[in-house]
This record gives sequence, C-alpha cells and structure tokens, in this order.
Amino acid sequence: EIMVYKYWAWAPFCTFVFISGFIVVNLLIAVICDAVYELNDFAEAITGQLPSDDDKSTDEEGGKFAQRKILQESVFELTDQVQKLIGDQKTTLEALNHLTNELVEYDDDFRQKETDSSLPD
Repeated sequence: EIMVYKYWAWAPFCTFVFISGFIVVNLLIAVICDAVYELNDFAEAITGQLPSDDDKSTDEEGGKFAQRKILQESVFELTDQVQKLIGDQKTTLEALNHLTNELVEYDDDFRQKETDSSLPD
C-alpha cells in the first residue's frame, strides 16, 4: 500500500531481507565450522595428533600402537569412574534404606501414640 505513495519503498525492504539472509547463512557456516573444530579437538585428544595424510604414510604400526595405548588408558579411567559411581550408588542406597526404616519407625510410633490418645480412659 505504501508503494502507492512512495515508489521506492521496496528498496529498504529488499535490503533488509538480503542482509538478514546473509547473516543467517554466516551463522550456519559458523556452526558448521565450530562442529568441525570440535571434531578435530576430539580426534586430537584421542590420537594425540591431528589426522593427516602424512601421518598415515609414516609408521602406521607405531601410530596404531600409540592410539591403542591411549584408548586403553581411557578405558581404564572410565572403569575407575564407573567403580566410583557404583560405590556412590551403594552408599546412596544404604542411606535411603536407613532413612526409609527411620521413617517407618517414626510413622509406627506416631500411629501408636495417636491410637493411645484416642482410647478412652
């Protein structure tokens, strides 16, 4: 409707749409680049080095051995963490059982007192 009064009104609208589209595309590219960076960091943490074609050509057995050793260390660390979690879970279960027993005893005592007070003298 505004174009009836101002014939150039389409220009700011189209400019806004173009700039907004450009920003959205840049944001998508940034997300993709960040994901690739995170994957490279993860690969570096696992292997101790960045994956490249040169690494594949030089001493593959040594690289496989190092990678296997790193993975074994990771498995041992995870096993220790799981054992700690199991111990914590057992402790929590024991505490919950103790609290449940205390609550049941308290409830029984409360009901007993309530029954005693409702009996006529």
